[in-house]
Amino acid sequence: MAAFTGLRSKLGRKTGVLVAASAAVATSLAAAPAHATTSWFSTIVNDGSNKCIEVYHSETTNYANVDQYTCNGSDTQQWMFVSEGYNSNSLELFEIVNNNSGKCLDVYDGGTANYTNVDQYTCNRTGAQLWYFGGSNPSSDPGHGISLVLINNGSGKALDVQGGSKANYGNIDIYQDNESDAQFFSY
Repeated sequence: MAAFTGLRSKLGRKTGVLVAASAAVATSLAAAPAHATTSWFSTIVNDGSNKCIEVYHSETTNYANVDQYTCNGSDTQQWMFVSEGYNSNSLELFEIVNNNSGKCLDVYDGGTANYTNVDQYTCNRTGAQLWYFGGSNPSSDPGHGISLVLINNGSGKALDVQGGSKANYGNIDIYQDNESDAQFFSY
């Protein structure tokens, strides 16, 4: 502290405050994690059906099914995208956490086959729960924001409304990326 007092008397009061503020910022940056986590809440709206991805009947248990339903603003239709770093292709990976249950969007049993079900499960940062953004849809509805395909990092398959269903409770699965409206979602 004596060194700081001497420095302040030589440089003047304003410069001393600036040095102290700089030291405080440097100390807080040194304590920060290696990568800052970014996150945001959003609905996930399918382009083909204009329905929101949700956890069936607002369930909060592991393996609860994920489906689509008319958008209604409920917590079960709100998802938090949490950055979890990058994959080997330098694409940003996200856990997608349901606002109602606090559980992650998950490919059942880490499956990789077409039509593997998507459910929710306790977040564990495995490939079954890490997703990245794929191709964009130039004809997307600007009222919903940008429209992109979500690719599961563990399987390489796209989040998909099974069979392109437009019905409430249409099931969500993974399927080979074909960039159909069943695979484009607005955020």
